[in-house]
Amino acid sequence: MLEHSDFNLKATQKTPEISCDINLGKITIKGICTPEDVIDFFQPLKNWIDDFGDSSINKLEISVFLDYFNTSTSRILLNLFRSALNLDEKGKQVNIYWNYENDDDDMKEAGEDYQSILGDLIHLIPISAN
Repeated sequence: MLEHSDFNLKATQKTPEISCDINLGKITIKGICTPEDVIDFFQPLKNWIDDFGDSSINKLEISVFLDYFNTSTSRILLNLFRSALNLDEKGKQVNIYWNYENDDDDMKEAGEDYQSILGDLIHLIPISAN
């Protein structure tokens, strides 16, 4: 059972840091995402999201801070966001925050694409470049 179960992956040169905190109902994805096998890489996160539906936590917040991702990652992220949308439809309060540097038009456009598909579930958050 997922209850009180966190999930964390450290970033590599090709994969992002992923942290899932069950008690806070938060997922954070940060970094670059170009894994060799994107399906295999994201499967534990997909399982965690699916299992989250059985938890007693009523809110899920997903914050994405990606510097770059490839096309196959784009499709997987959409599937993960749809899994979160399914939780939303089951009564969980779900919000996805797509964070992008305010001068990164490609990442802003990617967030807008997700927003056009998933609607108000996606919130675009411009951040200042460091």
